[in-house]
Amino acid sequence: MTEMQKLMGKAKFEELLGDLIFKPPGKPTLVPNSDKRPAINVVNAKNEFNEIMED
Repeated sequence: MTEMQKLMGKAKFEELLGDLIFKPPGKPTLVPNSDKRPAINVVNAKNEFNEIMED
């Protein structure tokens, strides 16, 4: 894939094959506070179910 992208150019590659390629999200990484990427939102599953009441 990388070689094909280099041969075609990024724009042409994206235009022709962009809809056919799935890129999974990356793994969490420790970075300094100055990193501009959005932070991940880790949710505690136990807290998510606190509001469920049984009758």
